[in-house]
Amino acid sequence: MRKARDMAEVEHDFIKDKLERVRAELERVRLVPPSSVTVPTLPGPYRILIEDLMRRLDPYRSERNSTRDRCHELLEDVKGLTEKSGKLSRLLLVVGGKPSFSRCESLCEGFSTIFHSESVVILSIYSDDEESEVRMTEVGGRGEHSYASG
Repeated sequence: MRKARDMAEVEHDFIKDKLERVRAELERVRLVPPSSVTVPTLPGPYRILIEDLMRRLDPYRSERNSTRDRCHELLEDVKGLTEKSGKLSRLLLVVGGKPSFSRCESLCEGFSTIFHSESVVILSIYSDDEESEVRMTEVGGRGEHSYASG
């Protein structure tokens, strides 16, 4: 018990000393007049170099922004195609009772989206025991194109 009390006293003294050092440092900082504090500035040539570098970076920033905008446009196109796909899937489920569409739910095996720099290609692969179908939709600068093979 005595050992624990001694340890607590040592820790208390350590904290007290540290607090006193921090107070003394704070007082020294308070005594420094504001006029004696100077903010370093860059000499003229360095400022000109920085401004020149900033001007040179502007075209890259502009290109990055236009690429980001194009990416957002393509993502919106993909979102629209996904919504269309959902609507078509629901339509296929609705007509699922008809003989020609009776196996629609089991046809879809995979779906893959491939992103290119200028266009988005949606590749849908449908297959069943009897036949296979591949559809590819390209959305890009030249509009929407669909290709199918069976």
